[in-house]
Amino acid sequence: MDNYWSIIDERDSNWSLSEERNNRALMHPMPMLLEESYERLCKMQEEPGIKMMGVHTYDLLANPEYAMRFCYISNNVPEEDRDLLIIDDDDDETNDNAQCNKTRVFLNLPYFF
Repeated sequence: MDNYWSIIDERDSNWSLSEERNNRALMHPMPMLLEESYERLCKMQEEPGIKMMGVHTYDLLANPEYAMRFCYISNNVPEEDRDLLIIDDDDDETNDNAQCNKTRVFLNLPYFF
């Protein structure tokens, strides 16, 4: 099996990068990658060869089935589209991303304790 960074495709690396940037931008940053891995992901360019099939990570929210069940809109969806897709129960349109961020934080809480 080849190196992980060479077997994930561009769509999967973009998903991971978008999620990691969001995790690091939270009020209480919650990075999921070590700094070395994050730097490598930022510099990654797709390489030719056989690509991994299915879900590329153990992150539950990377699996479309779980994302759908948790009503999670990932961070790699363009911001203007993401804002339209996230619907919460208040009139404040500035906090719509908080719904998805809460899903991410709550699913990862067990790893912090």
